[in-house]
Formats: sequence, structure tokens, C-alpha cells
Amino acid sequence: MVLEHKPDWIVFTGDQTMVKESPKLYKDLGTYMGQFKSPWSFIFGNHDTDEGIAYEELIEAVKDSNYLAFKTGNPQFGYSNYFIEVKDKKLTKGLFFLMDSHVDAFYMIDQKPTWGYGSLKEEQLLWMDSVINQYQTPFEKGPSSLLFCHIPPYEFKTISPENKHEYIGTFNESPCTPPVKNTMMDILNRSKSCKGIFVGHDHYNDYAFKLDNILLAYGRVSGHYDYGPKKNKKGCRVIEFNHDGEINTFISIA
Repeated sequence: MVLEHKPDWIVFTGDQTMVKESPKLYKDLGTYMGQFKSPWSFIFGNHDTDEGIAYEELIEAVKDSNYLAFKTGNPQFGYSNYFIEVKDKKLTKGLFFLMDSHVDAFYMIDQKPTWGYGSLKEEQLLWMDSVINQYQTPFEKGPSSLLFCHIPPYEFKTISPENKHEYIGTFNESPCTPPVKNTMMDILNRSKSCKGIFVGHDHYNDYAFKLDNILLAYGRVSGHYDYGPKKNKKGCRVIEFNHDGEINTFISIA
């Protein structure tokens, strides 16, 4: 995929590993990616710290990798919270946010604590909003932004596989999202900066659809080990971000 598309930037959307040897594998991944001489980034998924592995171990193992664009976030909100500024000469054209969707949590549903997959916390979303506001003025709307996280937000449940006119791509499993909606869309709609939300987590899905003029899209499973039939070919999602801050995106199969 890298050799075919020659990307300016590569993003891994979580679950790079899920074994006790994760620190070694992170180091190996960093060595492997360095050969392509393309900037690359990652966020943590809900399995990278399986087997009792600490986030700090993974960061330490990969931190010296060539071409790695990773910043350690505030551990209170997740270790992989940071943003990449995209410039054309001196003018900022885009803000790409990578945010930690955590592992799991308990949510109050019908007055009962109920287990569910992790989600973006309101504090993270407000941080994103505050960064975007720094680039906006009364006379200019500021740069467009993209958001990358591992676990799909609840809004990925707002369409169904039967309604094929609502989405583009493959919809083969029920989205494994948090069980309740949060304030994400309200916060993102405030600045009208976000053009797309890109996620991983569900290996059978690569569909995309629009909600409130924001594209919500899965990537494409690309790992050596994953659940699903062998006929489910590996690939990636290609995102083209133009100088006007608009995006075009499609799935590419290996």
C-alpha cells in the first residue's frame, strides 16, 4: 500500500499489537516503517496494552523510530492525544487530531452501571475545540480538521446495513461502539472545522457516510493477525486532503 500510493503521511488507528511481546513488536514496527521515509503516526487501540503491558513501555520502545510523528498526550485523557499541523509554506491548511478512545468504561443506563467500549471523553473534545479556536479569527474560519480514533463513536450506529443508499463501502458487522451518545457532534459542529472522523476497531467494516456534513469512515483492516475469513482482503483507506481543506477518500485493496 505504501509503495503503491506513496503517501505524505501514514496513520495506524490502533490495535497494532495484542500480546505480551508488544514492546518488541512496537520497536520492530518502527524499524520497518522507517524504510519508507514517509512520516507516520499511530494511536492506541483497546488491545495494545493486553497482557498487562503499560503504555509507557510501548512509547519507549518506538520513540526513536525514524519518521515517527507521535506526541505523548496527557495520561489523564489518554496517552495518544495530539495533533499534526499541515502547512503550505507558512500557512496552516489543516489540523489532524489523533485521540485515544481508551479501552472500556461503565455507563449509567437506566440508572445501572453498564459495561461498554471506551469513548472520546468530553475533555478531549473540548481540547480539540480549543486548539481549533486558536487558528480562527473573526475574519477567517481557520483550517479544516480531521479526527482519528480507534473505537467508532456511537454515531456509527445511526445507519443500518439494509439502507445501502446511506453509505459507501462494506458493512458486514454491527458497529462495536460505546453504548450511549456523548457530546461529540455538538462540540465538532460548533467550529464547523471537522471534515472527517476515521476509525478502526471493527475488522469487517470499511463503510463511510456523512452526518452533519462530517464524513464518518472506517479504515480497512491491514494486520497479519485478525478475526475474519481469509477472503477478507487486507488494504487501507486513502485520504486526499486538498489545499481548500476538502477531502476525497477511497478504499484500496492489497
